[in-house]
Amino acid sequence: MVKESKTAIDVTYLESDDGKHRYATKRVWDAESPLVTVLTLYPTNYNYVENDLTNFLITSNVYKLGYGGYHSVNLFSEKLVDKKKYKYMSDDVNDEIIVNSAKDSELIILAYGSMPKKSKRVRERLDELVDLLKQKKLEKKIRTLSDEEKINCYHPLAVKARKHWVLM
Repeated sequence: MVKESKTAIDVTYLESDDGKHRYATKRVWDAESPLVTVLTLYPTNYNYVENDLTNFLITSNVYKLGYGGYHSVNLFSEKLVDKKKYKYMSDDVNDEIIVNSAKDSELIILAYGSMPKKSKRVRERLDELVDLLKQKKLEKKIRTLSDEEKINCYHPLAVKARKHWVLM
């Protein structure tokens, strides 16, 4: 006897009308379970069918943590080829969508890696966003993607975080 099983992941993108900014991606595979918001640095150019390695790893690890899906949001929303031009790559719409995603989630997982240590602008933007989340009384939801040592924040692509997420 053969048993057939089906599943689907509902994917929603929020982008600017001109396509220059990708504000959020929402992936849900179990609408009855809570969601998380995962904050990384900047969006990639994947689409509804193709997937990039970052979102593959986020999906796998959020699923392993027992959640029904996630909102993927970014410190910077503009889709640029040169990722070093962080100065003006975000706007108020991005902040509003990050806050709304966080309100819709059980946790906010900061997964920005080492860039705030290397870039003053990235550090400033992270501080702005964390302050905004605190103003909205969402700080109790904030966790950081780490490893067993619980010292550093990792990006989902980091070798130490790819297979097993530790939240601190």
